[in-house]
Amino acid sequence: MKITIPFLLLGWAAGVLTAATPLASTGKILILDNDQLIEGEVQRDGTDYVIRRGMGKTAIPALRVVAVVADRDQAYRAMRERCNLRDFDDRLRLVRWCLQNGYRDEALRETEELHRYRPEDPQVRTLLLGLRELKKSPAVAISAPAKVQVKPVRVVEVEPLDFNRETFGQFVAKVQPILMNLCARCHVSNDEVPFQLTRVIDASDRKATLLNLSAVLRQVKRDDLDASPVLLKSITAHGKAVQPSMRDRQSPAFQNLEAWVHAAVPPIDPPTPVPVVTPVIAEQPKPIPVTTTKFGETSTSRPNPEPQAEAKDPFDPAIFNGTIQPKK
Repeated sequence: MKITIPFLLLGWAAGVLTAATPLASTGKILILDNDQLIEGEVQRDGTDYVIRRGMGKTAIPALRVVAVVADRDQAYRAMRERCNLRDFDDRLRLVRWCLQNGYRDEALRETEELHRYRPEDPQVRTLLLGLRELKKSPAVAISAPAKVQVKPVRVVEVEPLDFNRETFGQFVAKVQPILMNLCARCHVSNDEVPFQLTRVIDASDRKATLLNLSAVLRQVKRDDLDASPVLLKSITAHGKAVQPSMRDRQSPAFQNLEAWVHAAVPPIDPPTPVPVVTPVIAEQPKPIPVTTTKFGETSTSRPNPEPQAEAKDPFDPAIFNGTIQPKK
C-alpha cells in the first residue's frame, strides 16, 4: 500500500492538470504568463486574444494567456490560486504582485500571513511595518480627473490616390503580411516616423487595410519607382534597427514588394517636347527712290542723271539709209 500511494497521487495531479478549465473567450482583464495584467475589452479571435482600449487594439497570442477574468477581484483570486501558499518565495512574489497592481489591502493580508510563519525574517518585518504605516496614512482626496486631450484620428484619403485597382487583392494577400511581419514592430503607433502603419489581424479589417495601402503609396516615387523609399528602406538598416528588414533585393519578400509597386503604380512618362517653330518673315520689297525737287532748285542745279539710251525704231529711215550708203 505504501508503494501505490505516490503513484495514486501522481495520477490525481495529472488528472487535475489535464482537466484544467478552458480559458474564457471574453472578459475585461488578461493575466499573462509573466503575471502581467492587461485591462480592456478582451475577446478571443482564433489563436489570439484581442484587447481593445479606446481607438487602439492589441493582439496577444493565446499561448501566453493564463487567465481571462471579468474584474480585478477575480484577477487577484486567480493569481492566488496560481501561487503555492506553502512556499515562502512564491508567497512573497504574490505580495509584490499585489503592490505593483494596486492591491494594498490584499498585500497587507498576505504579508501578515508570512509574518505569522516567519516572525524573525527581517525582510517580512520591514515589509509589514511599511504596509501598516501606509494603511494608517490618511486617504488623499481624489480630485476630478483633468480632461485629457484626445489626439485626433489620422484621416487619410485613399480613393484619390492613383494606383491600379486590380492590384488591391495582391496587396492584401502578399504585401500587407510582409509589412505586419517585418515593419509593424517599429511603424505601428509611432508618431516619430513618417511611415505609419496600422495593426491588421486579418484581411476583414478593410479600414486598416486602406490606411496601410495609402501609407505605402505615399512612399512610392512615381517618377522613379526603383528609387521609392518603401523599397530602398526595406533593404537598408534605418532608425534604431541594426539590420535591414529584408536581406537584399533577391529575397522573396523584397521581390514581392517590388513587383507589386511596379504593377500598382503607373510610372509618369516624361513630357513630350513641344517642337519650336521659327516664324518665316516675308522679304519686304525694296522701296523705289522718288526724286523730288526742293523749293528754288532748278534742273541744272541738280546732279545730271545718267544718260538713258534711246530706244531704236527698227523702221527708222536713217537706219535703212545707213545700211545702203554707209557714212564715210
